[in-house]
Amino acid sequence: MAIEEIGFFELARDDENMKIEGLGLLPLWRNRGLGGGLLSAATKQAFDYGASRIWLHTATDDHPNALPNYRKRGYRIYQEEELRHPLPNHRPHHE
Repeated sequence: MAIEEIGFFELARDDENMKIEGLGLLPLWRNRGLGGGLLSAATKQAFDYGASRIWLHTATDDHPNALPNYRKRGYRIYQEEELRHPLPNHRPHHE
């Protein structure tokens, strides 16, 4: 069986909380319905490390499926804020 990297996630501990610092699929694997599995794996790993609460940030320049993916897997919006100095209105190309 060959092992191939399809994406990544990074976890950071803050006492009993765990933050998903980064989460993403490599370009070849985007738009194939794999983001939910990756988020589930990150969430499971965080709980396996003993987290009592898991959180993350999202932004308007994330993939359009990011927020629906988070909400579908039980994450909820805790706080919304508008950036004081947002980046120029340039949306990166997502395959």
